[in-house]
Amino acid sequence: MYDRDDDDDEPRRGRNRSRKGGAKRSTDRRYEEDDEPEKKSYSGMLILLIGGGVGLVLLLAVGGAIGAYFWTRSSKATEAVPRIDVVAQYRQPVETKPEAPAPPPPKATEKEPAPPPPPPIVPVAKPPEPKPAPKANKLPVPDEAAQARAEKEIKAKYKDDYAKTKPEDRLALSAKFLQPGREIRGDAAQWFVLLREARDLAMEAQRPRLVVEAINEIDKWFLIDAQDMKLKLLTTLSQSPADVVVVATGMAALSQVKLALADDNYDAALRYVDLAEAAGQKIKPGKTEVKPDDKGKPETNPEDDKKPEAKLLALIKTRKADVQGYKKDYEAVAAAKAKLKDAPDDPEANLTVGQHLCYFHDRWDEGLPMLAKGSDAVLQDLAKKDLSQPADPVAQAAVGDDWYKLGILKGERAKLNAYDRAMYWYEPAEAKAIGDAKTKITNQIKLIRDKAAEHIPRLLPGSYYGRNVEDRVLLLREGGGNVLTEEAVERGLEWLSLHQAPDGGWYTDFFPTHGKCECGDTGEKHDIAGTAFGLLPFLGAGEIHPGSRFNRTVTRGLEFLKRKQNKEKGNFSDNAYENALATIAFCEAYGLTRDQRLRSAAQAAVNYIVGAQYSDGSWGYSAGTKGDLSVTGWQFSALKTAYYAKLTVPDTSFRNVARFLDAVADPSGLGYGYNAPAAGRATSATGLLCREYLGWTSRRPELAKGMNQLAQNNVTRDAPSIYFLFYATQAMHHFGGKTWETWNPKTRDLLLELQDQGLTPGRSHQKGSWSPYGDDYAKQGGRLMFTSLSLLTLEVYYYSVPLNGYGAAVLLE
Repeated sequence: MYDRDDDDDEPRRGRNRSRKGGAKRSTDRRYEEDDEPEKKSYSGMLILLIGGGVGLVLLLAVGGAIGAYFWTRSSKATEAVPRIDVVAQYRQPVETKPEAPAPPPPKATEKEPAPPPPPPIVPVAKPPEPKPAPKANKLPVPDEAAQARAEKEIKAKYKDDYAKTKPEDRLALSAKFLQPGREIRGDAAQWFVLLREARDLAMEAQRPRLVVEAINEIDKWFLIDAQDMKLKLLTTLSQSPADVVVVATGMAALSQVKLALADDNYDAALRYVDLAEAAGQKIKPGKTEVKPDDKGKPETNPEDDKKPEAKLLALIKTRKADVQGYKKDYEAVAAAKAKLKDAPDDPEANLTVGQHLCYFHDRWDEGLPMLAKGSDAVLQDLAKKDLSQPADPVAQAAVGDDWYKLGILKGERAKLNAYDRAMYWYEPAEAKAIGDAKTKITNQIKLIRDKAAEHIPRLLPGSYYGRNVEDRVLLLREGGGNVLTEEAVERGLEWLSLHQAPDGGWYTDFFPTHGKCECGDTGEKHDIAGTAFGLLPFLGAGEIHPGSRFNRTVTRGLEFLKRKQNKEKGNFSDNAYENALATIAFCEAYGLTRDQRLRSAAQAAVNYIVGAQYSDGSWGYSAGTKGDLSVTGWQFSALKTAYYAKLTVPDTSFRNVARFLDAVADPSGLGYGYNAPAAGRATSATGLLCREYLGWTSRRPELAKGMNQLAQNNVTRDAPSIYFLFYATQAMHHFGGKTWETWNPKTRDLLLELQDQGLTPGRSHQKGSWSPYGDDYAKQGGRLMFTSLSLLTLEVYYYSVPLNGYGAAVLLE
């Protein structure tokens, strides 16, 4: 049904590390008309890639990215990438309220991932350098006989997949082979051939980013010449007659430049730039209308400079000059490194290498000690102040100011890294400063974020545009998902599809009848919420585009909701929970497809929620009433989903949410309460997730403290809490770092364990679903709600692009 091509970006989640001491932290014919616009839109996408997104992403591919990214967008739903502003500063004293009980069971609770808010703010922390490959003894490439045997076995096992020969089928199989855990590590030949096949299938599908990913994975475990293999295969793809493939190949080549520079491999970086340049020169120039001027001479068309091929070639030219300059500069660095082997305390050598590590590589933990021993008195003094890790906000701001001032006169790459170091100190200082001092720091942060906004990745952190086949597997790989989570999602979607009503809806109290089955655990009657719960996991898996397996399922669900929408007020239900859930589903569907037939209904639903907000920034169970954080969390989710869909959302709506969060924040910083200051488990997860979207990065002390507290909560098989898990897992995913790496396997494996395998006598039809038994909200949502929220939690890796701690691959294109 609905379709949109959002198909280009390369996530590689380099986990967010602690910044302390400088360490980086079935298609319906009614909708077939959508197919053609999608094809035509690729040139527009190229302009976005090469114009706005590429200029940024590619600049980041060679240069460093900055510390926090924010976007603000005009109130008009344009394609321009949003800018940013800080909202987290709106902290005001509030009246202390008595502790409230835990949030009552939502009459229709639901799920929703994490896209960002509109004009207010949306930060993105600077991605760390790519995570080093695990240190392991690499295996030799299996001999031809072993590979032939393994290939025969793999093709027999996946014969049905191999029987499908369309490019999209080849892409799907390549992605399947790259799902972590699918390999058989006890059989080196099978392991190698599986990855080799993933690479070759990606070549057939003409997906250069996936080709590179497969090669990187092979290189991680086997002895190959990865650089040579990448260059050869990308060169082959650059010969494609399709401009979209040529451009994607050029982008993939440029994406490797940053990785080469990270290793100070300037020769390899130049080879990739040359490959990108050769690819760019093959792009067919667009037709340009040339009009004579008033003297009869040809007049230059002002649109010439806006052509994708012209922008790409200009960008490549700049990158090439940059890399050539970096190579020349490195000669002095190499000499200084050699000198330090014999004279480790040499001031000049320490200065040269220290500046290279800090300004070029953003590796401050390594470079600062060297600057402290260097010959530059100013840098020496500043490095010593930085290394002392001042706790006073005045001293922190002063160190930040000094790095900011030094960065002003630097080149673009060094400037961004110096600004990032300034942000490292500004963020904790802002949290503790008051009065004019706080205002000054906030203004400095805004200056840096405005600069950072010039370098925005195409795949926006926090957005839900990473759900296509290619991005989905890349985000899955870097986020910690695996073949088991994907198979669980497949089983869950199958169960949901079997329990959809003939009218397109899902009924929390009546689904066994529609499934013609013996499934148990029905809930209360919530038809709107039930249908939203039914839809969201399909949307999360990208099952909305023509040709997708469950396209017709999604179409019918959306049509059901549209019939239920109040044509005058715009809401789907007078129940705030149910209405928010339906709005999320509609806005996601519109955002993923840009189908204009969905836009007006989605905007009307958003307008209703905006108007229903209470004066203190909360939402109640009905429009205009004083509310709580449980209801507010869902409304916020709906509005941020609308923001990413480029629908109109007043920034005041988000700013008011920030005020409400201040009012219910625990005084000790441990979390958030229901409708008064406290630190309830589920409400804290909800509040922290909202804060992440409202501008708090992983370096914000309050966020770190709240996340650490949240991580102490354990959910077990005997005491599940899906509402908490749903929100907490999103918040952890966006926070990144070791906190996420610890949280993810526990939550992931628990949900896998709890999924019904259909083994209960007489209840085989429950296979793929989740039982609500033992949960506080079992009565309200029943098996349908629990299955939906469990699926959304397992889809977290790609449901929304992580706000913090994502890898360079998100930025490289």
